[in-house]
Amino acid sequence: MSQGIIDYPLGIVLSIAMFIGGLIGGRLSLSLSNIWLQRIYLMAVGVLAVITFRKSQTQTSS
Repeated sequence: MSQGIIDYPLGIVLSIAMFIGGLIGGRLSLSLSNIWLQRIYLMAVGVLAVITFRKSQTQTSS
């Protein structure tokens, strides 16, 4: 810890943001129907798949 590897202020901010996001996400998921949750999940997975594919294509072509 004396080398300054851990950024405590950033870690605290991120943990608070993740906690609040978890609370909001939990309440939102309880208020939405299953079909909307499936649509949101599939959309997020699709977007992440496209981003990953595009990054892998740019790395192989360079």
